[in-house]
Amino acid sequence: MSDKLRKILITFSFSFVLLFISLTIPTNFASVMPGTMSEVSSNIKIDGVENAKNIYTTSVYYQTRMVPLIRMILEADNKNDIYPMTPYESSLSSIDDYKMGQISKKYSYYSSIINAYKEASKVDSSITINYEVDGLLLYYRPSRMIDLQIGDHIIKIDGVEVNEDNYKEVIRESRKDNLPITIKREDQIIEYVVKYTKDDPTYISFYPNIVVSSSNPSFELPGLDSTTGGPSGGLMQTINIYVSLLNLNLGDLKIGGTGTLNLDGNVEKIGGAVQKIHTANAYKMDVFFIALSNHSEVVELKKNFDYYPVENLAEAIQVLNTKIIK
Repeated sequence: MSDKLRKILITFSFSFVLLFISLTIPTNFASVMPGTMSEVSSNIKIDGVENAKNIYTTSVYYQTRMVPLIRMILEADNKNDIYPMTPYESSLSSIDDYKMGQISKKYSYYSSIINAYKEASKVDSSITINYEVDGLLLYYRPSRMIDLQIGDHIIKIDGVEVNEDNYKEVIRESRKDNLPITIKREDQIIEYVVKYTKDDPTYISFYPNIVVSSSNPSFELPGLDSTTGGPSGGLMQTINIYVSLLNLNLGDLKIGGTGTLNLDGNVEKIGGAVQKIHTANAYKMDVFFIALSNHSEVVELKKNFDYYPVENLAEAIQVLNTKIIK
């Protein structure tokens, strides 16, 4: 074999190896990219009520453990956010991530229903809702805690029975070692002690388990059966329900936004705020709501819509009232 041919083969082999690595070997980097706007109406059905058709939630695309070539391509667009995954993110399996998304989505839907019905009842007293917080649902646990399952129904923490009056305090007080919890799993009652280590100090976390006992009008949540997950659609789901219950006329306005909503009606920070602004621009929204706590991240971005950072649902409703066509 001639030296020239040998050099060509070595160069080709080296290039092939680099290409193979760039196409197949995952990295510990993730990306958040602009996504889509989706009508809320298909996710919520209220008996005898026509759903508003112009309220949209905003989603982004996530990609984790990108191969080098994809990372290089995505880094070329400044609308994308490329970042090293945290130890917390790296520890999650795709199954865990899916289960967690479904739990946070369930909380988001029920919190939206409750907040919207409460606000609408101030205008129409025939609108009612009754609910309770029946313990907590386990949202995250380190993978080493193999006896705990994401979605476990936690009825007691540190000997305290969890209910609507105390769940926030119980969650705050749960960040300690040697924490006894009581789990109701199907027909079993399981006692477990949560222990942390220096190598894995990440705390377990929860969402309230909300049970609606009655409402007028009644409702269904077909969106719970979808494969999408996460809580960031809470604010827009609530606005959709409120507008629909009161049959408010917002004309042809395309109203989008993002933000989680807790049971107290506060709008909380979400991830991917920058990419969601880019998404709203691309989909030509007329109005866009976002959590006030996200405002500093996006204040410098161009916005082709009326932009409203809000701290709670009441502020969002005040804005809506200025958009109603009498």
